[in-house]
Amino acid sequence: MTNPTKLAAAEAVLAAIRTGEYSAARTAAAYLADQPVFRWNRGEANGREAVFERLVGQWALTPALSGGLWDIDEGENTNQIVVHGRFPGKGAVPENYRLTIDFDGEAKITTIAESFAFPKPPEAVREMPAYVRRCIDHALLDAKPMTVGHSLADGGVSLSLRGSIQTRGGDTLILWLRNPTGGLADAIRAGQPISFLYRDSASRTTLIAEAKGSIVEEPAERRAIFDRTPEVEQRHDPGLSGAAAALKLVRLSGTTPDGPILVIPAA
Repeated sequence: MTNPTKLAAAEAVLAAIRTGEYSAARTAAAYLADQPVFRWNRGEANGREAVFERLVGQWALTPALSGGLWDIDEGENTNQIVVHGRFPGKGAVPENYRLTIDFDGEAKITTIAESFAFPKPPEAVREMPAYVRRCIDHALLDAKPMTVGHSLADGGVSLSLRGSIQTRGGDTLILWLRNPTGGLADAIRAGQPISFLYRDSASRTTLIAEAKGSIVEEPAERRAIFDRTPEVEQRHDPGLSGAAAALKLVRLSGTTPDGPILVIPAA
């Protein structure tokens, strides 16, 4: 059975790593040996002060680690404890995350080694999977309206939040534009590529898309796009004086709880 002091030390290190809080790091520092070492994928800290600085604060992985599920493996090596982390339901998180903590004969921490890997780059698929379509279709209802970007005639760039964007099939985005002569409508008519960004920090989902298309003039299709628009957006244009647009994806990439995603529709 693991020495209770070592177990408490491992729990203190874990608390510091996953929160970055000063109080947690200070508690963990009490278990450090005189010359501890902290190793991670891209560096190494040596000495009590340097290790403390590595335990405290907001690092790149801290937002991901804060939502992890943790198991502490006491194992058969009485001088080592391994902490394993899992991050179900989250995108942009590491795989095989572990902290290996070594102790000296006085139950003081001599080494903390952090190791992990990120998922391999995804293979391209032709259509948006169900999770991606759901994110886009429910973006406004989930209070995560998508950001849309396009070029301006003077060489500038326009960014705006749009609540009407929906998916059609696996490779097309549709949207209702309240202003049929606005900058976005003009950019679509000119055949410019239009950029889209979706972000859900809670699930660490990020989607970045580029699409090109046209303003829809055919009455039945135009009405169908309006009818797919969330009701709150419809009520901004009860007379249907806006413009309907249909844009085929050129590329969509990002991170989801199902792993990285890359969509490149057939030409």
